[in-house]
Amino acid sequence: MPASVLGRLLRLALPLATIVAAAPVAGQIGGCVPDFSGAFVFEVDTTLGTIPIELYPAMAPATVANFTAYALNGDYDGVLVHRSVPGFVIQAGGYREAGGAYVAIPTDPPVLNEPCLSNTRGTVAMARLAGQPDSATSQWFVNLADNTGLDGVDGGFTAFGRVIGDGMDVADAIAALPRVDTLVYLELPFNQILRQLPVTSAPVDPPGGYGCSRASPLFGLADETVDGVLLDPLRSSVSAAVPILLDPQCTGSAAPGPPSVPCDPAAGRDVFQVDLVTQQFFLPRIAMSCDAVAESEASWAARRAGTTAQLLDSDVEILFAPEPSRGAMLAAGIVAVGILARRSSSRPRRTRATLPA
Repeated sequence: MPASVLGRLLRLALPLATIVAAAPVAGQIGGCVPDFSGAFVFEVDTTLGTIPIELYPAMAPATVANFTAYALNGDYDGVLVHRSVPGFVIQAGGYREAGGAYVAIPTDPPVLNEPCLSNTRGTVAMARLAGQPDSATSQWFVNLADNTGLDGVDGGFTAFGRVIGDGMDVADAIAALPRVDTLVYLELPFNQILRQLPVTSAPVDPPGGYGCSRASPLFGLADETVDGVLLDPLRSSVSAAVPILLDPQCTGSAAPGPPSVPCDPAAGRDVFQVDLVTQQFFLPRIAMSCDAVAESEASWAARRAGTTAQLLDSDVEILFAPEPSRGAMLAAGIVAVGILARRSSSRPRRTRATLPA
């Protein structure tokens, strides 16, 4: 994948929660007077309750039209809430499951930024590329707090609706779910994107574990000539590097064959203990036999497959479709949206998704 493509994907997120202001100072951005005329409601039905969202086409016409077009085209069917930062946002609209893996949904041309309504608690706004205000496509987020710091970033983030009724109780419940960092489990680019993935239940090891490997502590394969680790090309980027992970507690007694990495039967290979949060490794080197390396590789492959299956089964999914029983209301601009934990893997899914350029 070209670095420029990955870079755009990694930047398609909000600034860190540290920019959140303590309290809103106004309901508008840059002197714009919010216009709530012509508002209509989306009902967001979830397994945790209903989130009604009131949209404001008079205030953000291009953004509301863009959001509605994705919905009515079916592009949000099966999309998941892929990011949760308690006290900041929950974010959705970019990714779904297809063929037992995560894929990006296809995106339309970006929409012009229309900042006016302040990003206070309960507002719904568009995510976009850092430094590019007119770059929003399909991703949107619910503000869990008064994130007025977003109002001054690159001209502001477009808030085009607001959660009404008791909907924020449901949004808060989604934010309260356990979160998983998929860095070591998924392949590029999704292991870099899904760093704060909310799930209805956190992955656990099966009763027999995944062979000889442990999820923690982590050990990375050492370079043969220098004191450094060899990076996993399927998972490492300039943003977060992942070494080829092995576990020195593996003995090699259940080695399925030779290891995939070069290994001298007489010398074996070494590993360092690594800290992926700080992106550091620690001496001393720890020796492993080639059989131990092979057994550890197989064990880590099983761990990744097992964990990924659990993530796909317990992530928080969006079912976005007009409600058939409300044809007349749909004509008036009222449609239904459902954020659901996955109930069945047999539901048809769109598979034409491509990564945004």
